[in-house]
Amino acid sequence: MSASVFMDAYILMRGQLPFDFYFYYLIYALVVFKYIKKNKDLKLLPKWFFITLVAIIAVSYATGINYNTSGFTMHKQVIGIVFSSVSFYCYLKLVDFQIWSLTKTYLYLSLIVATLGIFEEVFHLIGIHLTPIKGTNLMFYRVYSILGEPYFLAVILLPAFHFYLSHLFQKNMVKTMKSLIRFSIIFVCLIFTFSAAGYMGMSVSLILLLYEKGFFSFKKGRIFLLPLLLLAVLTITLNSKDKIENIKIRFTDTYEAFTTKNLNFEFVKTLNSSTFALYTNYIIADGSFRRNPISGSGLGSHILNYDRTFEDFFSEEFLITFGEFNKQDANSLFLRLMSELGLFGLILFFVFLMKNFILRKWTSIPELLPIVIINHGIFVMIVIRLLRTGNYIGNGFFFFFFLYWATSKTVKNYKKHNKTLTLNGHEPKLKDPV
Repeated sequence: MSASVFMDAYILMRGQLPFDFYFYYLIYALVVFKYIKKNKDLKLLPKWFFITLVAIIAVSYATGINYNTSGFTMHKQVIGIVFSSVSFYCYLKLVDFQIWSLTKTYLYLSLIVATLGIFEEVFHLIGIHLTPIKGTNLMFYRVYSILGEPYFLAVILLPAFHFYLSHLFQKNMVKTMKSLIRFSIIFVCLIFTFSAAGYMGMSVSLILLLYEKGFFSFKKGRIFLLPLLLLAVLTITLNSKDKIENIKIRFTDTYEAFTTKNLNFEFVKTLNSSTFALYTNYIIADGSFRRNPISGSGLGSHILNYDRTFEDFFSEEFLITFGEFNKQDANSLFLRLMSELGLFGLILFFVFLMKNFILRKWTSIPELLPIVIINHGIFVMIVIRLLRTGNYIGNGFFFFFFLYWATSKTVKNYKKHNKTLTLNGHEPKLKDPV
């Protein structure tokens, strides 16, 4: 089941069904069946999530009826979200919420996938192209490994990157040569994705590491280091963007697209496809939000908003020349939530994100340290998904979603129940991470 987070590129009967039938759906079904057979109950979701999900679905259908968006696209998203969330929650319950065991499996799989990515780069350099060539930078090629795009490879490796990075700098964790080698494998593969979002994720990870080490402490007056660090990162980015053409193009194009007052056709022709996708989806999402800022237009409705209103903002010439980019997922989880669920969805998501973020004070407790690092690694990935990729279930989103919640709950239970590290009565086996 953990391997399914790397399997988004494997679709059965592609183009023959009105939706993408991912291979891992079969795995999901087996897990749910096994859980029901073993537990003889239908408690397939935690109560808090079940209530929230029911509320979201109810609001979506009520809004959909009003805006005529409660059709197939909404049904598809509702079924996908329910199926995926139930499957991963059942999986976590089947393994008794053994957080470290789950994380260790993910880390090992990440190392395998990253190693394949590095070998892919080597094969490209010697002229053997096992995957499509998608741009080069500094004479190197962008790698996919077994994922569908370099970006997807980057985002799925971010929790592993943060874990191994933080592990190297934690005094309460044993460091070996294996630790450095494993971090290096993840780091090199991430570099070879040449993904702007991946690089941004690594920067967020570095900031979180400094936070874990107390560099931004209010009590010690170090909080003033944060704006200085952000300024330094921005300066380095501005001074080095010319070194990597792909990053330079995306950075410059995005800045110009969102600051120009006259986005004419001649200017848009110079934009890269990623920037064009982000900008157009932002305009469509903003239009939906302005029409109904409270609840948006309902789950799965962004694609309908795109089709119905694109020509209200852009001429037909844009569509003919550039096509439709990422209209299914709005190119960004933040934009999709804004478009489909409005303030209602955005507030719920950010409350979940911040409520379950584990504060750095818990890193001082050795048995909790791995839990905190896991939590922060997933936080990095979620932040990047908010900026890119609006797919609600892709790349095992609910695996990380519930793991993020479970790590937070473990710390809360530790605090509440006589300082015993438990989750639902089970003690995670927190051995050395390597």
